[in-house]
Amino acid sequence: ITAPNLEQCGLLRVDYEGLESACSRDDLWQELPPLARLSARQRLETLRPILDFCRKKLAIRVECLRETYQQQLRQRVNQVINDRWNFDESEERLRQAVATPEPNP
Repeated sequence: ITAPNLEQCGLLRVDYEGLESACSRDDLWQELPPLARLSARQRLETLRPILDFCRKKLAIRVECLRETYQQQLRQRVNQVINDRWNFDESEERLRQAVATPEPNP
């Protein structure tokens, strides 16, 4: 069974606490001239898609995306749901990023 997630269906919107206020603070961006030159609104319009991309590609470090947490969750789910809906051991699992690209100077 393949189904889009809640975000893809438009039923969930992920936001970033403090992003708007951070974008409105010029002092935070002085060492990043390309962002320092932008207005607060332009910074927000630039940074939100970058954060969304990182989140969707699992580049954000959070406990619920760690491999051990995912394995434990998978085991708990398999213990309590109908065998028909259990996770198949051959299913692709989340993978941790091993490198972060650095911007060119």
